[in-house]
Amino acid sequence: MVKLTSISRTYNKGTPNAVEALKGVSLEVNEGESLAVMGVSGSGKSTLLYIIGCLDKADEGSFELDGEDVSRKLSDQLSRIRNEKIGFVLQDYGLIPEKTALENIMFPLAFSKGVSYKEMKRQAKKISEFVGIAELNRKRVSRLSGGQQQRVAIARAIVNSPKLILADEPTAALDHKTADRIMELLLSLVNEGRTLIIVTHDKRIADMCSRTVYISEGVITEGE
Repeated sequence: MVKLTSISRTYNKGTPNAVEALKGVSLEVNEGESLAVMGVSGSGKSTLLYIIGCLDKADEGSFELDGEDVSRKLSDQLSRIRNEKIGFVLQDYGLIPEKTALENIMFPLAFSKGVSYKEMKRQAKKISEFVGIAELNRKRVSRLSGGQQQRVAIARAIVNSPKLILADEPTAALDHKTADRIMELLLSLVNEGRTLIIVTHDKRIADMCSRTVYISEGVITEGE
């Protein structure tokens, strides 16, 4: 599903404030795999995730996603790939607080060509039932608990049936019981054939995945 070869990324390149976020990183992630990426703050975890998610581009190296070389795709092409193949689950949820849960779930479908409002609503309701939040559809996101908001975020991430799910510290602000439920939900998607890459500081969460890699100062140092 993911193949990175000698990926490097430097921010503020050519200035005194240059930061080498990634240094020649190579990584392969198979379809249907759950991979945890661990490392301290500033190690390059988020940069790695953003490059895999086509939100950032490497300065050097190549990147294949689902068999397609996306290294030199234009921004509109990358937007299409993100919408069709990738679902994001963010640490801060990234929801629109004044909108309802259902409206938030529907949001990615607005970028899909030829999908009517009625069909968008039908798909969003179906996904909300799948993640166990159908009773929250009409509630504003601002009135939901952290665990409920994270479920809405997951529903929004998978409403387009993406092959790849990327999660950036999705359980960081949750208690253990709620975090376990969120992980059970994410891993149930893996059992359906999706691929999951999750960035986490929590080894307990990482141990739930099928494989873990560690990144330090922009370099993958260990995998298991």
